[in-house]
Amino acid sequence: MDDIVDSSIRFYDNRNRANNIETTKEFILRMFLKNRYPDVLVTTAAWNHIKFKDSIEQFTSDIEYYRRLLRMYLPPTTKVYWVTGFRESEKSRPAKATRYINMTRDGMLASERIDLLNHVLFQKIRDEIQNASSGVYGFLDLIEVSKDVTGWLRGVHMAGPTWYTTIAAYLLELICGKQ
Repeated sequence: MDDIVDSSIRFYDNRNRANNIETTKEFILRMFLKNRYPDVLVTTAAWNHIKFKDSIEQFTSDIEYYRRLLRMYLPPTTKVYWVTGFRESEKSRPAKATRYINMTRDGMLASERIDLLNHVLFQKIRDEIQNASSGVYGFLDLIEVSKDVTGWLRGVHMAGPTWYTTIAAYLLELICGKQ
């Protein structure tokens, strides 16, 4: 499993295999939050780290695994909102990231690949968003939000508080239904 279901934290109990934990997300949901689950969970995947490493099939498999964990551990009262990866600008990468300029995977630049991963994610959760009893209440596509505002971007890093303020406003509108 890759970055979506980061396996950097693993716990093994040789006496009781039911206690084994395979991924960071499982640790957070099962052990850290345990019975203190939030009313609202805003979640995403580390698109920047997986955009070129994973095949679409692996990405889809990892998303399915994460969705199973969410269904397994979150109570039905928790509202889940998905936030997608954001676009990258090839022109505005800092000097230390020049090796990434115009890098492609399957013929796609970073933003194109991230857009594809966003689309795959949306296809996976679309039915849940449309089903009020699923617990999945929203999907915020950061590429759509930031596509015409390239001045906000420095490679994969956001420039200045304007970007964060704007994204926070979109999230609050999505979650609270107010502007």
